[in-house]
Amino acid sequence: MPIFHRIFAIAIISMALSPSYGFASRNAYRCNGCNPIQYEDAAVAPQEIGIRYVYDFINGNISKYQVSREPNGHGFSYYAEQLSINTAEQAYFDSAATAWNSNGSSLKSMAYVNVSPTFPGSSVVSPSASAYDIVRTSAMQNNITDWMQGAAITSPQSQFEQRIKDLINAIKQSPANIVFDESDTSQLTITFIFSNGHKVTFVMKKGSAVVMTDAVDGNNNTIPVSAGALNGRTYIFSGGDGHDMNRFRTHIEMLGATFDNICNGFIIACVTASGVQTCHSASKC
Repeated sequence: MPIFHRIFAIAIISMALSPSYGFASRNAYRCNGCNPIQYEDAAVAPQEIGIRYVYDFINGNISKYQVSREPNGHGFSYYAEQLSINTAEQAYFDSAATAWNSNGSSLKSMAYVNVSPTFPGSSVVSPSASAYDIVRTSAMQNNITDWMQGAAITSPQSQFEQRIKDLINAIKQSPANIVFDESDTSQLTITFIFSNGHKVTFVMKKGSAVVMTDAVDGNNNTIPVSAGALNGRTYIFSGGDGHDMNRFRTHIEMLGATFDNICNGFIIACVTASGVQTCHSASKC
């Protein structure tokens, strides 16, 4: 049974626009359902000279233009000369159009994935792993990013799996000098949910490496990545599977902080004094 079929058995997906990020200047404009004259109008509308692309996900078409201008006595008139689309440009557009159409008219997707009973690369990351383990273990993080960057789905078993496969393909394709509007720049956000309630989020987007952006434990505490991040923060351990406080203690001590909970409280406050981060019970003994 393919890995994705088992992993995504109880997945929930929603579409979301994500924050913008640095990229080359936009040179492509969407004109869905347009005719050739409207494509040309879209190419000259920004009043920018140079190579410009107009793409139409609905009709499955991308056109390329050389935009020029001439003085008209009170400004400039802009003209579009159609050019040929090369193989790389066509391949990139085709992958984006496929993803856009299978992914609910969006190139951005946010997925929540329950990883039990299996997980990609389970020899490194198992369903019983904690988010604390993943935050401080580069091998676990790299295993997840390698899986996301690789051919994770070879034979999609559901519409959801097909959406994710199409989106990953679009992200991996060479941009071929085409820069879409940021709302059409491919991005996949996956939050992996473990059996202990821990969550780890990774983001894969066009032009960037896969990165881990967030990790929380079973008590919904954000897991710090450095001792300095503990200063002035409070952590609550009244729920979860009952082991998060011990995981937290091990984690922060490995980061160089100290743990002092002689009151055995469930609320832990972390402060910095004399350059040392110390976490202790927020209640009085």
